[in-house]
Amino acid sequence: MEKQHVELLLVYVGMALIAGSAVIWALFVRDFIRKHGGKPSFALLNWSPVFDYRKARLIAKRAGSVPWFLRLFEGMLAAGFVIVIVLMVRLVIEFG
Repeated sequence: MEKQHVELLLVYVGMALIAGSAVIWALFVRDFIRKHGGKPSFALLNWSPVFDYRKARLIAKRAGSVPWFLRLFEGMLAAGFVIVIVLMVRLVIEFG
C-alpha cells in the first residue's frame, strides 16, 4: 500500500474518532451533567465538549466513579486528536 493511502486512512480514522466522541458527548455527557444538577454548555460553541467534559469529570470525581461513556469519550477524543496532530506535524516537517 502506498504511503499516501495509509496517511489518508489515518486521517479518516482520526476524524471518525473525533466525530464519534461528539456523538457520545451529545447523547450521554450532556444528560449526565443535567441529571446531576449541572448546566451543560451551549451546544453550538466549538469548545463545548471540552467544557462539559471538565464538568462531568468533576461530578464523577465527587461521586467516586467514572461512567463508561466518559471513559469512552475521553479515549476517542484523545486518540483522534493524537492521530490528526501527528499527521499535521509530519506534513509540516515533510513540506515545511
